[in-house]
Amino acid sequence: MFSRGFHRVPVYKHGADKNDISDILTQSDVINYLANNLDILGQLQYKTLDELKIGFRGEVASIGVRAPAIYALYVMYFNNVSSVAIIDDFGVMVAAMTPSDVKRIRANNLPKLLRPLTEFALNNPNHV
Repeated sequence: MFSRGFHRVPVYKHGADKNDISDILTQSDVINYLANNLDILGQLQYKTLDELKIGFRGEVASIGVRAPAIYALYVMYFNNVSSVAIIDDFGVMVAAMTPSDVKRIRANNLPKLLRPLTEFALNNPNHV
């Protein structure tokens, strides 16, 4: 499904009808699983994305860890992308921010978007 452009796949309970979604599987879920279980990839874990002929060809939208979280939303919007790489002072990606991260914010805690990404994203266990 991911290769067809879908970013989320519904998971149904065995024998359930199409209206009984039990969970959602995302590309991030798959990547996190593989990152935590590199041994199942065998020798593939040592190859680059270019060698595997997969991945994005071009610039990656990114933002520094010290920027306010709301700036990451601007970067996503102006680059027309669904996520932004969060990079440390050495240019290494340490996390990613997606609209899913923002949907967890409620009206009473909107000021969290003004916090630096070091606090907003890196303290969230759902990140890389």
